[in-house]
Amino acid sequence: MKRSSNGFTLLELIIVCALIGIMLVVSVPSLHNAFVDDQLKATCRKIIGLVGGVRELAVRENQPYFLFIDRNENSIWYEKDTESEDEEKAEGRQIINLPGGVRVSEIWTRSEGEYSDDQNRIWINRKGYMDQTVMHLSDDNSNIISLHFSPFMDSVRLYDRYTQAN
Repeated sequence: MKRSSNGFTLLELIIVCALIGIMLVVSVPSLHNAFVDDQLKATCRKIIGLVGGVRELAVRENQPYFLFIDRNENSIWYEKDTESEDEEKAEGRQIINLPGGVRVSEIWTRSEGEYSDDQNRIWINRKGYMDQTVMHLSDDNSNIISLHFSPFMDSVRLYDRYTQAN
């Protein structure tokens, strides 16, 4: 009787499944911490998405917008620039409430320098351009992430430390 060697034995399949299971048990908690539990990085992703969305909205609607950062309320939102045109403010505005342990520690723009007020606004023109802006986010564990927003491109540079603008 000739034996075929074209397949895997049951023992080989059980060993491979056991190794995959062991790797998952070891890696899933660290992946969970990296992607879900890190509030500072998750907040950075939300802010980058909001700023990019507002810049696209300004271009699409040919309308300037303000991006508001309220350090007391720990929130960020946007509204149309109603001073430039006689339109009503947008009813449905997207507000990002920062998690309890995360806060905007400092904001700097090329034209204004460092903002010292508790409520700041950044103007985004109808072409989606904004002033060069650096936003520093920190958490309760003294971790800092610096977001550098480019004035003309929709790119953002992230640094895992406190950095100054170029």
